[in-house]
Amino acid sequence: MTLVADPDQDLWQRESRFPEGLPVFPLRTNCRNTSAIAEYLGELTGSHPRVSPWTVRGEEPKVHRWRNAADEREKAGALIAQLLLKGEVGLDRVAIVGMRRLANSCLAGAAELAGFPVVPIGDDGTAGVPGALRYATPHRFKGLEADVVLLLDVDGSRWSLEPRNLYVAASRARLRLHVFVKEGVVVPARNESAPDRAKISS
Repeated sequence: MTLVADPDQDLWQRESRFPEGLPVFPLRTNCRNTSAIAEYLGELTGSHPRVSPWTVRGEEPKVHRWRNAADEREKAGALIAQLLLKGEVGLDRVAIVGMRRLANSCLAGAAELAGFPVVPIGDDGTAGVPGALRYATPHRFKGLEADVVLLLDVDGSRWSLEPRNLYVAASRARLRLHVFVKEGVVVPARNESAPDRAKISS
């Protein structure tokens, strides 16, 4: 039997501990994300992640600023259109992770982006509806991953700025990460002013 735990993903703050007497082997190398995303995760947690020497650098995580729900929805829709309608990636490689449940998110009342319906994931991690985009909160999407993740509704609320929530949501992205942050909101430990790091989109 093998037990695995990541303190940075302890969303329920249970402070789980291994039974005494078991040998413990620290697993410090990030094998899921590109090194660019891994560095972003390190800034969220204040750590210095290790990545495999064979890991690609990949695209820098991109921060998109929005003014209100309509503006955020429009910018997310434009990105989905670019990714899916222009053939950059397939539908099954994209996931939307929102800091709020879908009914309370920027997509409330209009759960679609670029003509694609947005549907909460089922127990199997899929949307369960052909042609639909997957949607989940960080708690619901924990343990899952996608090549491209859109992280929505980082609106300055305590919940949206909780480092564990941000870490779990952002770490779901294997290759590309897009974070939608409300204008004026400062993401913990994130230095957006560095031009060689996260790219900022107005």
